[in-house]
Parts: sequence; C-alpha cells; structure tokens
Amino acid sequence: IQNMNDNNAIKQDEFLVRKYLKLHAALLRAQKKKTKNQSRLFLLILNSMRVGDIRGLLFDQARDITKKSLVEIAKFFYKKEISDRLLIDAIILMRIDREIDDDTVLLIGELSYLINKKASITIEL
Repeated sequence: IQNMNDNNAIKQDEFLVRKYLKLHAALLRAQKKKTKNQSRLFLLILNSMRVGDIRGLLFDQARDITKKSLVEIAKFFYKKEISDRLLIDAIILMRIDREIDDDTVLLIGELSYLINKKASITIEL
C-alpha cells in the first residue's frame, strides 16, 4: 500500500481533520458490509492525514453522530469551501469494489443537500 498524497485543503487544522474523518467513518458504518479495500482506503486516508490507525475510535465516535451534528459538520465544510472534495471522497470510498446501494445514495444525497449544494455528480446504480 502506497501512501496517498497529503490533502492540504483538509489538513488546515486538527478540528477539520477530525470532522472529515468522523464523517467518512459514519458513511462506512452506515453500510451493511465494508469491503477490505474500503478499509484499506480509509487507512490510507488516515495515514495521509498523519493520525495513524484510529479506525476503531472513529467508528465509535461516528455512532454518536446526530442529525444536528451532521448539519453543523456539513455547514462547516461548506464555509471552508471544501464541500465538493468531501463529497467526491465520500463517493469514492463508498463505491470502491461495489455499486453504491440505495441507502448510501440517499445518505450522500442528504449530505449534499445539507451542505447546500446541488448534486453535480451523477451516480448510476
């Protein structure tokens, strides 16, 4: 496994990094079954953010995400003008090795709506 390039837009501060990673952990948790490649890609993302393997901690934290906190996270990413990056990364992470199921499409669509963006990416089921 090769390390991913650092994502400087996301690595602006630790708060942003944690919210970004927590949101991706929540998306992965929402899936009924994670693939090995999804887990490996998530680990690469963690390493690129220089936080180490904290998947367990993030999955535990993701369990406690409420709709209100999701709205706050989404608005924060929109204000930082990196919401498109967040959505693209989420789709790549969710789609690796499989078609995106209906529940995941709904979740990504809701996330897109929450950050006040029109979905500009077409997802074929």
